[in-house]
Amino acid sequence: MQKTLRVLALLGGLCIASIGLLAGLGGVAIAFTAASDARLTFLLITTSLSLLSMVLGSALAWQAWRSITARASLPWQPRRIWVGLLLLAAAILLGRWAVEHPPLDLVVLPGAHVLATALPPAIILALVARHLGGSARRRDLLAQLSSGAFLSVFVAMAAETLLIAGLAIAALLVVAALPGGEQRLEGLVGLLESSAQLQDSGQLAVLARSPWLWVVALSVASVAIPIIEESLKTVGVGLMLYRKPAREEAYLWGLAGGAGFAMTESALNSLLGLESWAATIVMRMPADLMHCFTGAMVGLAWHAAFIERRWKRGLGLIAISVSLHGVWNGLAITSSLLTLGEPSTSTLPSPWADLGAGLTAILLPAMAASIAVAFVIVTRKLRPARPSLPELPDTPIPEPVFPPCPDATVEEEELAPSDAQP
Repeated sequence: MQKTLRVLALLGGLCIASIGLLAGLGGVAIAFTAASDARLTFLLITTSLSLLSMVLGSALAWQAWRSITARASLPWQPRRIWVGLLLLAAAILLGRWAVEHPPLDLVVLPGAHVLATALPPAIILALVARHLGGSARRRDLLAQLSSGAFLSVFVAMAAETLLIAGLAIAALLVVAALPGGEQRLEGLVGLLESSAQLQDSGQLAVLARSPWLWVVALSVASVAIPIIEESLKTVGVGLMLYRKPAREEAYLWGLAGGAGFAMTESALNSLLGLESWAATIVMRMPADLMHCFTGAMVGLAWHAAFIERRWKRGLGLIAISVSLHGVWNGLAITSSLLTLGEPSTSTLPSPWADLGAGLTAILLPAMAASIAVAFVIVTRKLRPARPSLPELPDTPIPEPVFPPCPDATVEEEELAPSDAQP
């Protein structure tokens, strides 16, 4: 079983790195032949996924080969985390400068985008791993990071796409069955086909005020998507349970899976606002923290259910993770719908838009701060106890009694004056 997994990890790492290289070369060639307004977005998508695939895939293949050749892997105890923080700050500043100076953005922004989206989850993982004192090996954490960044993300995207498509088809069938459904469908189709209408804030407001849109959007974002993502984000932990990890080790494995998931998701989702790229990157960091924490909690759930045989505890930890993820997504989608739902027709600000902005500016940061505090508390409770010094006895220790040295006795007898001497 272990040898098979090692070989599969080697082949998987080589495939990921190769596909990333080929996709990056082809994507760059296609990007420079695309329309000028979509060139930068397409280039960032291809280069981000390509660079992430080549780095993680090559590292995974190297560690798998070391494992096959029976070379040990040391515990990961990161020390120079400040270097990652400096690289993150430099990447954000450089990317912000590149956005304002086209066409240099086509050359500078892809590298800055990869660093700015991959470093925050990696720094969170490094901080927790350092606090836990090397409770997991580098090879295992890299395997979990790669599993979350590639396997979990794309399986979750496929499942979510099928879910949304199924719900759309079901909604269309329900609307068509209602009285006057054909006219409603014709109006909806006409609205979707007209790009000019979709760019009109009034038409967007009509869609955003629909109660059916609210029900569907909140159901998908707050219930379906959290269940899918939290079920798949740490699938690598389940594949390695035969190793019977300790609690803190399973915790770090789940955290690594969540960090890999956050890297890929941030690289894609942060492309929605390239005109304010730096602000979008900074606003994605709390979501990275949420993904890392829920991944770590699901890692504990794997351990509780299958190692400790405490199924209720495992289900409770999964419920906590899904709930946190659902509340986070619910606040984000509510803020977006409120902002679109009441367009301003005058110079006065819309109260609904202000409420939506307040959710983004107050509630989401407050929730992120609460998750950070919970992260610290759970990590401290899981920190391995250091061996304590033995306690000294209360009774006084008697002074040692040394026996007389025989050599000294002989010398004293030889040096002593003889009784027969006058």
